[in-house]
Amino acid sequence: MDLVRANYAADSDSDSQGEEDVSCPLPEYISHMFRRAATAGLRLERPHVYAYADVQLSEQQRGILERLVQRANSARVEAEFQPLFYGRLRARRPLHVSLTPALQFSSAAAATACVERMRAGLAGAGVLATALERAPRVLPNCDSSVAYLALPLAPAGRAQAAALTARLGAALAATPGGLTPYDSAAFAAGAHVSVAEDSQNPGLLRYARAKDTPGAAAHLERMETLLQASDTPLPPADAAALQIVCTAVHLTLNGRLQASVALRTQLQPM
Repeated sequence: MDLVRANYAADSDSDSQGEEDVSCPLPEYISHMFRRAATAGLRLERPHVYAYADVQLSEQQRGILERLVQRANSARVEAEFQPLFYGRLRARRPLHVSLTPALQFSSAAAATACVERMRAGLAGAGVLATALERAPRVLPNCDSSVAYLALPLAPAGRAQAAALTARLGAALAATPGGLTPYDSAAFAAGAHVSVAEDSQNPGLLRYARAKDTPGAAAHLERMETLLQASDTPLPPADAAALQIVCTAVHLTLNGRLQASVALRTQLQPM
């Protein structure tokens, strides 16, 4: 256990933190993993499908998001919030707009069939080209285990996202074996771009693990309030420059890319 604690502390630290106190007590759920008895086998996760649109960014736009992330880091310190991971927040690599949650299915065959229906249903759909709102949010993921920095799509962008999620919802409804409720209109209404990336886990977008930090919900609420203060939202010039374009929807099965559907330049009715 001493070795586990030492490795955990080393992995959680970052040489970018300077004199900041980065002591990291081992969370109980990790201690439990190494104390519990071995089991005969693992319970396999159900087959799941996920749809997202990646965001194309220019260097200027990356710079805008980097500045936003720096302000978010300052707000985190002011809110006295200590996340599980201390890696720098960065605005890099494919940012994305989620179009579905992880949709679970009763069988691999049902999940595969849904991917095919989604791919066919997206044919002729229009690009997602939109502005982002100026005020950042701190949003939880589906099970509230992770909170992350995000910029909501502007109203016109949410309408464009709704045109895509409606097609995905129709494909899901036509596939027997789906286990995850999916309100496509409600999902599109909350459409956003995830901004922060945890450098300890490249490719995994997260801000902080709310589940593993005592009092995290209150701290995250305070942090969001600080982020939305008058001097924190994107300046008008930055907001005007931050127009995103998504030219393809990607469909994954159990985390692996199964299909990419190119989007047309104009929205088409279903």
